[in-house]
Amino acid sequence: MSRFWLKMIGKHDAPCRLDYHENYADSKLPMNNIQPNDWMIFYAVGRGKRLFAHVRVTSAAHDSGNPDWPYRVDISYEAGFPLNVIDGVVTDNLLVQRYLGAIQHGSSYIELDLLEYGQAVAELRTAAGRMMATSNESAAQQTCNKLTQPATH
Repeated sequence: MSRFWLKMIGKHDAPCRLDYHENYADSKLPMNNIQPNDWMIFYAVGRGKRLFAHVRVTSAAHDSGNPDWPYRVDISYEAGFPLNVIDGVVTDNLLVQRYLGAIQHGSSYIELDLLEYGQAVAELRTAAGRMMATSNESAAQQTCNKLTQPATH
């Protein structure tokens, strides 16, 4: 049975990149309990308490080759993710907000229950839908602009 995880990306003195799109997640701590087909929600450390991706774990933990973050799992993003971090979901009104203390004290990942996970996924999907609508509106506006420009000969 799949398990659900809140995975922190970045650290307070090196915040998550705004354009994080890696196909893996690294950790300072062993990730022996995280298995293929588990699910993760990514939390952008140092970026205003934001969730920004919904991913499936595709490998067991293995060596990353990076002594600062020695443990790694490979991941695949669910459709519509990752969001740019700045477009992510602020956790203020989410159940995962209760883990803020553990996050601030350097936890690399936290297991979520089904309700916490489901709420986070629903909010992320809403945010991804807004981003897709904005992107589609922008593309439609560009097309309209091209069609309404006078033809040049």
